Amino acid sequence: MPRQTPIFSIAVVADTSPLVALSAAGRLDLLPAMWPSVVVPPAVHSELTIRPGEWVAARGIRQAFGRETWLTLAPVVDVRALSRPASAKLGRGEIEVIALAKSMGVQALIDDYEARLFAQQCGVPVVGTLGVLALARQQGLLDKAEPVIQAMLAAGIYLGPVLVENFLKQLGER
Repeated sequence: MPRQTPIFSIAVVADTSPLVALSAAGRLDLLPAMWPSVVVPPAVHSELTIRPGEWVAARGIRQAFGRETWLTLAPVVDVRALSRPASAKLGRGEIEVIALAKSMGVQALIDDYEARLFAQQCGVPVVGTLGVLALARQQGLLDKAEPVIQAMLAAGIYLGPVLVENFLKQLGER
């Protein structure tokens, strides 16, 4: 089946958690349907491939590296330009995602709340896993988000029950 034209014309830089969640639900296909390129910085690539036992649900994304043209490993990222608040407890992957998205002028696909706040302070637009599902619904790529969320939960992905309930209400699925 030929690949459809992505909804957005520019790339997105992805953190580990959204990739794992979508991989766990078997819905990595949503990413190339929305963005022509999903860029992954070195720290995220390492989290997904060097320590595979830590992210059992990420098998699909690990298999996509080197096989899928839409998934790109970025070169080493210079994070020195980001001055993060001392209170922010961000991992190397999150910092690299934000720095790379800022340097490329694109969105960051990131779920961690503190990382999202910091990205926004840096002027980087963010979208999370649930945001991907909402966009997919709006664009007709998904009929319902709830089965995808249920697949994530069944695979051990944590999503707060109140967050899920409110999200599904916003989509009119409750």
